[in-house]
Amino acid sequence: MRALAHLRRNRLVAPLSVALACVAFTSYASANLLVDPSFELGTAPGAENTGGWNIVNGAALNTNPLDSHTGNNSLNLTNGGAGASSGVPLAFETTNIGVTGGAQYVLSGFGMTTGPLAPAGSSNNGTDFVGLQATFFAGDNGTGSNLGTVATGPGNAVFTNHIDSTSPVGVWIPLTTGTFTAPAGSESLQVFGIAIFPQELVSGTGVFEDDLDLEPVNVPEPASLGLLAVGGVSLLLRRRRA
Repeated sequence: MRALAHLRRNRLVAPLSVALACVAFTSYASANLLVDPSFELGTAPGAENTGGWNIVNGAALNTNPLDSHTGNNSLNLTNGGAGASSGVPLAFETTNIGVTGGAQYVLSGFGMTTGPLAPAGSSNNGTDFVGLQATFFAGDNGTGSNLGTVATGPGNAVFTNHIDSTSPVGVWIPLTTGTFTAPAGSESLQVFGIAIFPQELVSGTGVFEDDLDLEPVNVPEPASLGLLAVGGVSLLLRRRRA
């Protein structure tokens, strides 16, 4: 009898366990929202790009696999924006990423410098670092007011940890923003690979970024979990009566 009772309990609990596992999976599963996150589609500088990125201010597409984290290509953020007055070489995602206020995301990727960067405060406008950043806008595709993020405030993008003068040379360093939240009124999210007045100390070296990843943070809604629990209890009661 004990064995039979144990079998019945297992048969009752199993469907609820499977249902909970399915909800947990679907609540947290997500996908990279960026087009061509590894720059492998032949992205070209300027608006005529084919890979979903606009590369400007002296940044360039690197096609040397030795300077890529994976694949053949990466983003080259070298020479402080050579030929550009801003000294901020960058690439930004051109495919519209629609959002709503309160939505949460994590931006991550990898960065590497092949030579030492000048320390901040030298001849590079008092700063010198490389990373990824993201900011929300009030219009589609990066138009309208720059709303920043909930944590950083209007006009201020969230930034990852930096590649700078303290970073090891020739090592791919993981970059991440951590979780950030869209302010009320947000319509789009724009992602940047960017260098702020980078200055290499050794000629012929550079700074590279690759394998970017923008993930929505999906948190299970308490109401959904509550309904599932009620449904599971009802299922157990019905089977026991049977």
